[in-house]
Amino acid sequence: MGARVTVEWSQAARFARLCGALSVPVLVLTGLGHRYELVPELALLALISTGIVLALLAMAAGFYALVDIWKNGDQGAGSAVLAIFYAVPGVALFAGSVYALAVYPQLNDVSTDIVDPPGYLALIGQAPDRTNLPDEDQRQAQIAAYPDITARLYPVDIARVFEAVHGLVEQREWPIVGQTPPAAATQGAQPAQQQAVIQVIAQTLLFRFTDHVVIRMVPEAGGVRVDIRSASTFGRHDLGQNARRIRALLADLDLALQGERNDLQSANR
Repeated sequence: MGARVTVEWSQAARFARLCGALSVPVLVLTGLGHRYELVPELALLALISTGIVLALLAMAAGFYALVDIWKNGDQGAGSAVLAIFYAVPGVALFAGSVYALAVYPQLNDVSTDIVDPPGYLALIGQAPDRTNLPDEDQRQAQIAAYPDITARLYPVDIARVFEAVHGLVEQREWPIVGQTPPAAATQGAQPAQQQAVIQVIAQTLLFRFTDHVVIRMVPEAGGVRVDIRSASTFGRHDLGQNARRIRALLADLDLALQGERNDLQSANR
């Protein structure tokens, strides 16, 4: 009888599949766990990092296994391919984060008014102190990265602006944690007393990181000035999220007020 040829399984393929199979539930369960308040925000970064590291290991080991299998004729090509498939979400998340870190400035607090940002009516939960004004480096970083993030001047009365903002907040299902409606003109309120503020909690789409958003409406000559401040409660880098949120909210507010507005450059830049 002839000698029996034994075909071995690729250990790299097995390792890759194990890492890939673990990376997906780690990331998914982390997102779901935080969404339903089972995972604290302070643990998010460690769990997300674990899922990403597993995905990167699966991707690297999967490609290594395919090359090794092609050379040696081992079994396990299917496992290697499956590992690469499992790794795609985590690797995509890693690549997107690296890109955002490289493209966007290290900011976690963005406002249309960098000289006098809207103040918070309430700081709840683990929200850090957001009462400090941005320093000069932060101002310059925001101007360079987000020159379009500026105040709006709408030539309408403040009650209409407040109603429009309130409606947009409700559409987004952002919980209101504090608000100051405009004083009625019939009560003889002065312009400074007529300013309105709405503070809400917003969360990122994927992992539900909590951010604080304040919309300030102040009567001025020619209309109502609207400023928006959005700040992250976790981390020193928001990956551009706060600027995107402000842009989207202002764009919808433009539509809600029939597009009647003017851009205002922040004073004392």
